[in-house]
Amino acid sequence: PPVLRQLCVALARLAVQLFDVWPDGVERLLQQLGGGGVGNLSPLLEVLQALAEEPFSRRLLVDGSLRSRFLLALRDMVPAILSAIGAAAAATGGGCGGGGGAGASVAALRCGAAWLKAQAGFEEWLPMVGFGSAGLGGSHPALAASVSLFVPLGAASARLELGSEAFEAAASLLEAALPLVASDLAAGGAGATVAPLLAAFMETCARLPEGSGGAGAQASLEQHADVADVVGVLLSVLHAAFSSTAALACDSLRPKLLAAGSRLLLLSGVRGGLEVDCEGGLLGRCFDAWEAPIAAFRPDESCDGPGPMGLPTGPPGAAAGAVEERRWAAR
Repeated sequence: PPVLRQLCVALARLAVQLFDVWPDGVERLLQQLGGGGVGNLSPLLEVLQALAEEPFSRRLLVDGSLRSRFLLALRDMVPAILSAIGAAAAATGGGCGGGGGAGASVAALRCGAAWLKAQAGFEEWLPMVGFGSAGLGGSHPALAASVSLFVPLGAASARLELGSEAFEAAASLLEAALPLVASDLAAGGAGATVAPLLAAFMETCARLPEGSGGAGAQASLEQHADVADVVGVLLSVLHAAFSSTAALACDSLRPKLLAAGSRLLLLSGVRGGLEVDCEGGLLGRCFDAWEAPIAAFRPDESCDGPGPMGLPTGPPGAAAGAVEERRWAAR
């Protein structure tokens, strides 16, 4: 509810402003709100989401040294906070028919996404500290601390088992997690979080109907979600994955990503039965998504060898030219 959200934002700002006299404020909030049970997860998740956003906001006018001290203390609590979000996700049933309801699942996914995005905020506001962003397997330690949020809740949401709102929240979680993977998507924390979530989205894409997006096609999706809306979310996922070097370099996922991109290109095109708009609609977004792997696989202008992923390529700029030709043909 809006009132709860405003109260939690005010509480998060107060925790920053009163840090010198209330140094254990975040810890006490976790203790007092974390024992509310399945039916009372909203206050905890709202406060945690506000704490992931407000301390980094430039609209919060506080002394720079005070903000830095608060953020240093807050970063030490990231594992405990992600653990609390994971426990909330598990309390919702983790996508397995628990009693928390779809609303609590969506809130847990959004809160987790906010905290994964916040990891870049620590690097921005505390650059002198030199936090290492890569842990075991080349992924950020925050991913390993949030495994229970990705599986089974995130994966079930990505398969459209919990409705369209949870589907969108899972996409936001994936988009926040991918920048935290430095190299190997199949190892370490990424192998237990990002990889299965991305694979679940690819499964949903594989279930999309080919050809017209009419009533029969819509009925083929679980929860009877609108095909165009599903394609729109999948395009956001595809753009994030195609923009990630770790995702493109993953041998087990790259063929699925390319197949998903081809299917979405067909669905958003003239014969797909969906919105056809090269500039701002689904087709335009699909072209934008494809530009990232084209740039990644394009060879150096000075050589005719394979691209940076070791895949065979044509002459420099040939792939980009092909996409541009498709863009003009669709017009």
